[in-house]
Amino acid sequence: KEVLMRGKRIIRLRQKAKTYYGQLLNDYIAWLRDYRNSSENTVIKHRRNITIFLNWVSYSLHLKKLSLLPHDEVERFFLKYSDTHEFASREQMQSAFRVFFQFCFKLF
Repeated sequence: KEVLMRGKRIIRLRQKAKTYYGQLLNDYIAWLRDYRNSSENTVIKHRRNITIFLNWVSYSLHLKKLSLLPHDEVERFFLKYSDTHEFASREQMQSAFRVFFQFCFKLF
C-alpha cells in the first residue's frame, strides 16, 4: 500500500486512485529522483501533495484519465485546498503542481 505520514495522520493513495494513478505516481517519483535529482524531503513532499490531488481527482471527479482533467478543476481543487491550509502548505502544493504537470507534459 502507498502510505504517507502527515504529522500524525497517515495518508494512503485510496484504492480507486491507486488503480487509476498508482503507476503514474510511481513513475513521477522515479523521475523526481533520477532525472531531477530531488532531495528525499522534496520527494516526500511532492508524493504527499500529489497523492492528495490524485485522490481528489479520482473520488470527486471520477476521472480515469488525467488528460481529461479541465484546468478549471485544478484551480477549483487548489482554492478548496487553500481554504484549509497555511501559506507554506499552499506554496508546497503549487510547487508540486508545477513539477508534476511538467512531468505529465513531457510524458504525453
